[in-house]
Amino acid sequence: MIRIVFNGVEHQLSETITLSTLTEKFAPKEQKFAVAVNEQFVPKSLYEETSVQDGDTIELLTPMVGG
Repeated sequence: MIRIVFNGVEHQLSETITLSTLTEKFAPKEQKFAVAVNEQFVPKSLYEETSVQDGDTIELLTPMVGG
């Protein structure tokens, strides 16, 4: 069992998955976002090869409008 914290909520995964798979499940559709794993930005080009590890903290960051 793999435990992660995704946007402040703990989740348990039955197997290792990639950031690509994780964002397909949890990311808002039709909205731009960035991902940080353990407070480190991960470029979208690396989502497919970046595996989510037990204990990772993953934040999905969406742009905000305003000033």
